[in-house]
Amino acid sequence: MCGCARVWCPLLVFVNRKEVEGMFYHSYRGYMKHAFPADQLAPLSCRAYQRKGADYHLGDFSLSLVESLSTLAVLGDKDEFSAQIRWLQDNLSFDKYNGHLSLFEVNIRMLGGLLSAHMMAADSSLGLMPDYDGRLLQKALSLGYRLAPAFSTSSGIPNKRVNIATSEAIGYPLQNLAEVGTFLLEFSVLSRLTGDPVFENLAKRSTEELWRRRTPLSLLGSLLNTQSWDWTPDPQIASAGIGSGSDSYYEYLLKYYILSGNLTYWQWWDEAYSAIQKHMKHDSWYVDVDIYTGNPSRNWVDSFQAFFPSLMVLQGDITKAAEMFSTYHSLWRHYNFIPEVFTIPSMHLHLPNYPLRPEFVESAWYLYRATKDPYYLQVGEDIVNSLQQYCRTDCGFAAIGHVKQQSKEDQMDSFFLAETLKYLYLLFDEDNFVNTGNYIFNTEGHMFPVTEALQDDYLFVGGSINNNKHTAAGGEQLLPARRRTQTYNFQQTNHGRNEASKSEHQEAKSTHQSRRSSRNNKNKNKNNNNNNKNKDTNANTRNTQHHHYNNQQAQLFKLAKVLREESYLQCSTMSIQRNATYVWDLFEPDPPPLSVLSLKTYSANG
Repeated sequence: MCGCARVWCPLLVFVNRKEVEGMFYHSYRGYMKHAFPADQLAPLSCRAYQRKGADYHLGDFSLSLVESLSTLAVLGDKDEFSAQIRWLQDNLSFDKYNGHLSLFEVNIRMLGGLLSAHMMAADSSLGLMPDYDGRLLQKALSLGYRLAPAFSTSSGIPNKRVNIATSEAIGYPLQNLAEVGTFLLEFSVLSRLTGDPVFENLAKRSTEELWRRRTPLSLLGSLLNTQSWDWTPDPQIASAGIGSGSDSYYEYLLKYYILSGNLTYWQWWDEAYSAIQKHMKHDSWYVDVDIYTGNPSRNWVDSFQAFFPSLMVLQGDITKAAEMFSTYHSLWRHYNFIPEVFTIPSMHLHLPNYPLRPEFVESAWYLYRATKDPYYLQVGEDIVNSLQQYCRTDCGFAAIGHVKQQSKEDQMDSFFLAETLKYLYLLFDEDNFVNTGNYIFNTEGHMFPVTEALQDDYLFVGGSINNNKHTAAGGEQLLPARRRTQTYNFQQTNHGRNEASKSEHQEAKSTHQSRRSSRNNKNKNKNNNNNNKNKDTNANTRNTQHHHYNNQQAQLFKLAKVLREESYLQCSTMSIQRNATYVWDLFEPDPPPLSVLSLKTYSANG
């Protein structure tokens, strides 16, 4: 039953999709104009973001550009996508910053972003870059070799910091589960694309070593003592949870199984999921528990947990996913955002900021794909409105310093471009190739195609790295390594199953059939010349256009609300046909001519 009283006709979905597209280009262009080739944008001062002490993800390697590539692919912007891949192939360097970075962050952001962009560019069915020569994979391989020395420990569990310029790695006394156990997807894809098994073996060993340290309750601690390579004995922090510090370890157990077909990782995930439901679930919240007793260890909850309904959807546990999501939605309605850390049931805010995180909208997308309930579209529109009203700046979107005061911070993290806006766009784009195809996302929102080329029962035999030619992501060149004995029927949009037992998964015998269809390419080459009489210099022209564009965007946001209200009442085919072209022109990513923006051209009566 629909949880939303409003009528979501195609026009309303279309308007929201175009608004999200405009939000992405506003942020992306702001970064490219004011911060590139630095890693991130400072959206209040409109300049390159200056590194701070805890910014271990910033390595002077144009991070926001790399993170934007997979979103540009989702938007179908092949001109910008291909142009920036060419720039990166010629200019990307990992030698500029001589300091220690987070192994975890560089892996999920840079390596994941490069691999995803390579696979999207190499997929001829998408037509994003027909002349792609595969050189982006060389960059990914170079980065992989720079990260690999971090795994040279007695346990095989990696050190948490690595200098990618020198490959020197250092450990810390305490390292959390997620930052030393989230490598399976990126490292396995890198191995299977290049034919070098070393990366996947390193990731599998570290994951296995961590799993081997689970307690008799099948719980894993959130902090590891690097002296003993076991969970810290401090009862105050020897806890298990699904939020910050633990989340992506569990995520990669399930997703690696989906990507590779390796049943061992399904069994580990299923055992961990059962333990989570048994020990951590309290009402509609999930709390941290003692790894040895299963008793609640603290009543803190963080925003990272909002991603967990997405894993429940992949598990097939739709009822629990919807219940948990609804709890976080009530929090969003109260604050317009989800605070970083808070206490239940008092709702005291320990960390009251919101750094534009994607986890909540990620779960909304998964639940909408599984249920098609328009309630999740309404949630998406609420998120769009909050971001536009409280976070938008002249050159991007700013993090929120305090959710009660809605104060802005001069930071726009690269995951806003890679994840938050991507999931929002996919929520409103039913026919996108990601929604009609078969993809899995890494924990940074970069998608990898689930193909037989990446399955354990096949050997990928792509071209040599040396000649810059590689097999397309569709996996045309496949060599069966051995007879398949068991496969798994994974349906991301499973409408009929609310509970999925372990036996149901293990007995599944059929392969998921991809329903990939090419997205209709939009014409991005419209003439946007304003015929400005003042053509003294190109710089003056660009400044004038930028000024007009900012004014237009503010008015477009107001106009979008008008269009939404009308579309709630008018969802007839005639109304859609009459208004669609006009709305399209308004929300084109390129600044439209000023004449287009005249609100007098719009009539509420059509």
